[in-house]
Amino acid sequence: MAPNLGISPDQRLELVRDLEIIINSAASVDFTEPIKRMIKIDYYGPISILELAHECKRQPVFSHISTAYVTSNQPKFSKI
Repeated sequence: MAPNLGISPDQRLELVRDLEIIINSAASVDFTEPIKRMIKIDYYGPISILELAHECKRQPVFSHISTAYVTSNQPKFSKI
């Protein structure tokens, strides 16, 4: 079973029954956080939402807005 996403089982059932559009733009943009925490938030969060979408009866449209985790400001990349 997918994580509860901070919603009750009744709320999840309502979403599964009625949801038509999902726009996921939740992410951490604190790029100083440890990579493991970023993966938990920015990877597993959308995966949980996608799992919910697969349960939905109306086959909702799924739109995901993403951020990028980059380290190009590090000295080893300064000459690129």
